[in-house]
Amino acid sequence: MEAVEGWARGTERPTLALWVTEMSEPAIGLYRACGFSETPGKRRRRTTDAMPEIQMTKHLRSPAGA
Repeated sequence: MEAVEGWARGTERPTLALWVTEMSEPAIGLYRACGFSETPGKRRRRTTDAMPEIQMTKHLRSPAGA
C-alpha cells in the first residue's frame, strides 16, 4: 500500500480510489486501517457472480487553502 501511495503522490493525484467486495469485511477493515473511507459509490462486479462492491477513497493531500 505504501508503494502505491508513494507512486500516486509522485503523480500529484489528490486521492486514491479502489473497489472492494461489499462482503469482504477483512479487506474493508484493512483499507480503513490504511486511511480509506467508504464513499456512496456502489457497483456490481462484471463477473458471473455479480457481487456488489463498494468504493473506498483516501485523500493524499489537503485541498488547496485548507
